[in-house]
Amino acid sequence: WFLGDGDDYVSRKVKLLRECGSILATSGNLDSKKSYVHAFIVPGRLEVAGKHTDYCGGRSLLCATTRGLCMLVSERKDKKIRVFSTKYTDYVEYDMERTDMQTKDSKSSGASWANYPKTAIQRLSSNFPNSIGFDVVLASDLPKAAGMSSSSAVVCAIFLAFDSVNHLKRSEIFQANLPQNEDLYEYLGCIENGSNKGKLVGNKGVGTFGGSEDHTGIMASEHGKLKVFSYCPTKLETIITFPKDLVFVIGVSGVEANKTGDAMQKYNRVSILAKEVAERIGGAGGGSLALELQKHLPNEMKSFLQKVAQNQDYNPSVQAIAKMAKSLIVSGANAAGVSISDEHLEELLLRLRQFLIENYVVVPGLAKAIECRNLNKISKLTALSQELAESHLENQVEQTSFLAKSAKNFGAIAASGFGAGFGGSVWALVSEDISRNFMRDWKESYVSSFRGDADSCEFFPFRPQHGARELHI
Repeated sequence: WFLGDGDDYVSRKVKLLRECGSILATSGNLDSKKSYVHAFIVPGRLEVAGKHTDYCGGRSLLCATTRGLCMLVSERKDKKIRVFSTKYTDYVEYDMERTDMQTKDSKSSGASWANYPKTAIQRLSSNFPNSIGFDVVLASDLPKAAGMSSSSAVVCAIFLAFDSVNHLKRSEIFQANLPQNEDLYEYLGCIENGSNKGKLVGNKGVGTFGGSEDHTGIMASEHGKLKVFSYCPTKLETIITFPKDLVFVIGVSGVEANKTGDAMQKYNRVSILAKEVAERIGGAGGGSLALELQKHLPNEMKSFLQKVAQNQDYNPSVQAIAKMAKSLIVSGANAAGVSISDEHLEELLLRLRQFLIENYVVVPGLAKAIECRNLNKISKLTALSQELAESHLENQVEQTSFLAKSAKNFGAIAASGFGAGFGGSVWALVSEDISRNFMRDWKESYVSSFRGDADSCEFFPFRPQHGARELHI
């Protein structure tokens, strides 16, 4: 029950790998007597806390889910890369010699699924020249656009495919630019956002202004553990053992949290505001928001924020943080001679307050509360994070707000939306002994309130799982 979705975790993965094998066998490249096939599981990630903090240089609390990608990789004898999906008839083909990218056999409009593998292939083949080709088949049991980083999982998968046949980690280029695991996680984020990493030059990316939280959670997670990472640069801060008598239940709203079109603009708006806050505090051309706060926060304020994480009464603390946020932005703007309208000042204040509380109060406080099994504090901190997502980030939709609130009615210790927002999913933390009944009642309540999402919503339990890994089969 708790390894995966009911008792069928293994059977789900076997089924996906068989589907991959069927496509690979008919791809025209596989020689059953000579070809070595690499098999991988690449999970989705759960962001327990740390909403929109990573690209600010903040921290987040992460683990991997039981849902994710399965992948088979077969080496080719030429310089072509082909990426197939078990869900679509079209496939990506890239000729590294001619730098020619195509989506073939496309019967759909746009073939948007191919955007992430195309971006990853172009970046990796440019940064690691002289690579040989391969065929990849991807299968997924991650709900689509549910906030569990299915797109970032594809980027991680393409890197693993490259590495499996080209041994990238042994190369001088890799070792010079990505000497530590955390450097790799950050580089995978750079593939998406288009940034440089060391001498590994970037390109346009996929159009989002995100960080490396997703890739870190996917690659670095461990079974039965939660991890706190900080970012810009990526650094492991804390490892926590997840309580054995608790379980996460994911409620997928059915409202897709896409990072395309209007949704991408909303996502990037939150990121752009954070960048502007950093500039108001530290001046143009400065560092991340967390770095500028580290430079400009008075020592008594840093001490105050550390104490807040241990405080059970948050209302006075939130008010004090609100005053601190206004002082930082206004004084920085005045020093730079920048005029800010009252309306825009309020936007910046909301963004800064959310970051201060989420990064310095919620993430470290929740990590410690889970480690100590302080259920009351887990509940309060999670509720505070969800409240800030709704009122400050404004990245929740009616469905995710309902799921977070209604979970408490059926016995959840805590519940919160996660990921980029604007749709997606909610996690609930519950005791093992009530988890089956809780999931049933939570789903029934949701479906009765949002009948239009009944066919697309999904609910499943899990405990923290391994990160991406190769299977020896």
